[in-house]
Amino acid sequence: MRLAIPLFGSRVSPRFDHAPRLLLLSVEGHRVVAREEIFLFHLTPWQRIEKLRALGAQVVICGGIDQTCRHWLAASRIQVIPQVGGEAGQAVNDFLAGRLRTFPQKGNA
Repeated sequence: MRLAIPLFGSRVSPRFDHAPRLLLLSVEGHRVVAREEIFLFHLTPWQRIEKLRALGAQVVICGGIDQTCRHWLAASRIQVIPQVGGEAGQAVNDFLAGRLRTFPQKGNA
């Protein structure tokens, strides 16, 4: 499985469409077997989604995401787990352990 996390520093980016970098992980079973970072500077939301498709992402863990991006990702058969915050490494560990928690949305994202 290919897991993608938009990053802001070492944390899950609070906004999918503004993240400067993307952490892309290859996961087998319950462990990460490969990882790389991709720079997203100057990419539009649509270009980011096209990049995710080209990279073979199957799951995106992110903070806030607007409904249009969420719809485009779903149409691309990419699962979105929104409203996740904190350190990306901890989010990965929690996801792999089946205990990833999301935070309630405030208004429309």
